[in-house]
Amino acid sequence: MSYKPEVARSTHSWLMHFRGARPYLFAVPVLVASAIVQADHSMAIDVIGQVPETAAEQTLTTEKSAITRPMNDSGELLRSINGMTATRRGGHGFEPIIRGQQQSQINILSDGGYIVSACPGRMDPATSYIGMETFDKVTVIKGNRSVIYGSGGSGGTILFERQRPEFEKGKPYQGKITLGHTDNSEATSGSVDVSAGSGRGFVRAYVEKTDSGNYDDGDGNTVSSAYESLTQGILLGFDVTDADYVQLGYEQSRQDDIHYAGNGMDSPYADADNVRGKWVHEAVIGFVDMFELNLYRTDVEHLMDNYSVRDRVGMMGQMSSPASSESWGGRWLGRSYGESSELRFGLDYRASDQEVTRYMDMGMGPMATSILWPDAELRTTGLFTEFDYQLNSQDMLRAGLRVDHWTADATAANDTYSMMPSRTPNQLYQTYYGTDADRRSENEVSLVFGWDRDMANNISVSANVSRTARTPDATELYIASDKEMTMMGMTMQDDWVGNPGLDSEIHYQIDLTVQQSTNVYSWSATAFYDHVEDYIERYQAGTGNDSVLKYRNVSARLTGLEVEGQYALSDNIITRATVAYTRGMNTDDDTDLAQIAPLEAHLYADYKTERWGAGLEWVIANAQDRVNEESGYDAGPSNGFGVLHLKAFYEIVEPIKVEAGIENVLDKTYAYHVNSANVDPFNPLAERVNEPGRQYWMKATYQF
Repeated sequence: MSYKPEVARSTHSWLMHFRGARPYLFAVPVLVASAIVQADHSMAIDVIGQVPETAAEQTLTTEKSAITRPMNDSGELLRSINGMTATRRGGHGFEPIIRGQQQSQINILSDGGYIVSACPGRMDPATSYIGMETFDKVTVIKGNRSVIYGSGGSGGTILFERQRPEFEKGKPYQGKITLGHTDNSEATSGSVDVSAGSGRGFVRAYVEKTDSGNYDDGDGNTVSSAYESLTQGILLGFDVTDADYVQLGYEQSRQDDIHYAGNGMDSPYADADNVRGKWVHEAVIGFVDMFELNLYRTDVEHLMDNYSVRDRVGMMGQMSSPASSESWGGRWLGRSYGESSELRFGLDYRASDQEVTRYMDMGMGPMATSILWPDAELRTTGLFTEFDYQLNSQDMLRAGLRVDHWTADATAANDTYSMMPSRTPNQLYQTYYGTDADRRSENEVSLVFGWDRDMANNISVSANVSRTARTPDATELYIASDKEMTMMGMTMQDDWVGNPGLDSEIHYQIDLTVQQSTNVYSWSATAFYDHVEDYIERYQAGTGNDSVLKYRNVSARLTGLEVEGQYALSDNIITRATVAYTRGMNTDDDTDLAQIAPLEAHLYADYKTERWGAGLEWVIANAQDRVNEESGYDAGPSNGFGVLHLKAFYEIVEPIKVEAGIENVLDKTYAYHVNSANVDPFNPLAERVNEPGRQYWMKATYQF
């Protein structure tokens, strides 16, 4: 038996069970990152609803990685996918955004498990704990196209997967070693990933380390962005019987001395420990043809302070905020196959406990000033079923139903935290919303309907309609940052208070894609519309000493268009272009939603031979004046930019490849509109962070 993880709506899994199914109906692997000339790594990236592969494109992308230059984390890797972007906080901690949605609106799974951030200010998004070089595959699902990956996911789902290695006959081992360097930040990175085993089982060990300094922007100004990162783990898989496969994994991520540009606090450490388990049974039990059980647990410890990494105490004294997040859960997924159908069904469970307290030391010892997360306990139990049916040789249908039971509680909401007069979290909630953080529970329903049609001339049409319930997260419900200090009659900055009475977001989405693929060219166009009831919006109320960041439910609308095309000028020259635009509106008062990227385009040209290649990427972004500064996320209107990147590779011998390139060739000073720096992560008023100026990089890969 040789089990490989499924791919959502992909020809690599359920779709090929159907007779006559076209290989690009639901999911197609495409080149999605800096498509200059891609590295010959084992990681593939699938994007649901993108341009189907042409024969020429397969030459560049089949079994190729989207990783080119050494990158800071997996969030940065996802920036180059059409319709996606990511916020920058420094050199590490990029927050992915899909079609204007981010944070808990996106489900991110690492080998089947969730990672819940430990910082209320999102200094450590889940992607910051995920190493890149040791993953075999990343799948990006835009919007809600499946109900099997957990509750929520209105913006999309990102799956990081390691697959079971396949060994050549007479060679019971394989591995990959990478080394990289970037001159601007003097960042050095390296990874080792080795596997050994047989057809019955394997053991895999990996380690990835990066040490980066601060970089300079195009004007030569130093941007605080240094960090150290170490990810290491072990994966063990074996066939217990001919029908049963078991896989166990442990991974730890250690990040130290993380600088955040524009922030009043840095992170001395951000650590995560992940345990994963999987059992796959591939034999018939009643009407179940096979099933898969996944279990996981992740513990995150994160510290923010203003004195360990850089001494910036000043008149404010020493401030620190130790935070922790524990998440655990699992999923049982069964499959039943028919002549022209597949039924998927099961149940899952997701739990998280999150707590953080802020301290201040004015020379008299540390004193608590706020319980930022008052022991937030969130639980979700879900039942789901999803049915795919090959109606005829042209039409594929999908229907999915999901029911979730969600509970939330803040067990420390009445705790006091200081010998001095101070407000408990519940007193803050009462002050600003007139409510307490009582335990609450809800039942939510999500639906998915899909139709794909294969037409003449290699044209296909795909339509997807969904209803998605996205429950509030711990920050939106329970953040309790009390900035009032009665000591010396001083009031410090703004309060930032969650709303325990928030309703869940309900997204009604529809997207329509038309695409065509030939041996010479391919293209696609996607339009999407998302009407949101009870969209959760952060806003600033009051002025001066009475100012507070609060949360409310509003009606909202997200619309957009994504266009992508590729043309083979010859057997060696490929050109490609992508364009994406998203518009976000609060329809209650006709204002703009925050953190919506402007019109962005990527233009690529690649030349490739058997042993060497070169290419360019031109990134173009429009100016953005549709902002919501009241939210504290947007740093005002942004300028447009155009940036040129160059890249080349040379295969010295078959297992050794060297890549090199120049990022920001013209040394421009620029910043993406979506940006999330701030003076203090617990008074998060945005400040834009510039991207690196010109930087030269080199990377070597040895596979054996």
